[in-house]
Formats: sequence, structure tokens, C-alpha cells
Amino acid sequence: MDFKAKITSKTILNKPFSKNVKGYDALEVDKFLDQVALDYLAFEKVLLERDDYIAKLEILIKKHRDQTSALEIENAKYRKRLENIKDEGKVSIQNVEYIRRIAALEKELYRLGFDPSKIK
Repeated sequence: MDFKAKITSKTILNKPFSKNVKGYDALEVDKFLDQVALDYLAFEKVLLERDDYIAKLEILIKKHRDQTSALEIENAKYRKRLENIKDEGKVSIQNVEYIRRIAALEKELYRLGFDPSKIK
């Protein structure tokens, strides 16, 4: 919210008042103080709105930090799972290679006249 004060601190300091017999003109001083009071009320309203806005943003930041922490934990869990999957993939490739090697050796034993299922 944009707020433009009608009176600045310099205006307040340098405000000339008319003088009468008893001192300054009371009506003129009252009008000026009314303007100052209105500006202060507007400032208070702006400050309250900004405080509320800041509080909402802080809550939102905390919520996002909590979500980030939860997602980082979940991400670490999935990374660990992925590492296990990668390792299992290597094992299955090795198993396929072992099976091929065993099949080749069994084939060679059959060619030589031996039955591999009867060998102890």
C-alpha cells in the first residue's frame, strides 16, 4: 500500500503560526495538529498492515522450509533406493553372465559325452 504523508518532519519543524495577544492562534495550531494526527493514524494503519503482511510471509517461509526439509529427507530415501536398484542391476547382469558360462560348460560336457546333471 502506497502512502504519501501530507506533512513532512521539515514542515512540522518550520511551520510558522500567526501570533495573537495570548500567543499563537489556537485555531491555526489545532488545524495543524489535526493534520499531524491524521498522518500518524495513516502511518499506524500502514505499519499494522505491513506487520500483518510480514507475519504472513514468515509463516509462509516456515511452511516452505518445512516442506523443503521433508522433500530433502524423501529425496535422500529415494536416492538410497536407487543405489540399491543400480547394485541389483549389476548383480543380475553378473548372474546372466554366469548362466551363459554354465550353459557353455554344460554344452561342452555334453559334447565330451558326459551328462552334467549326473555329475556330483
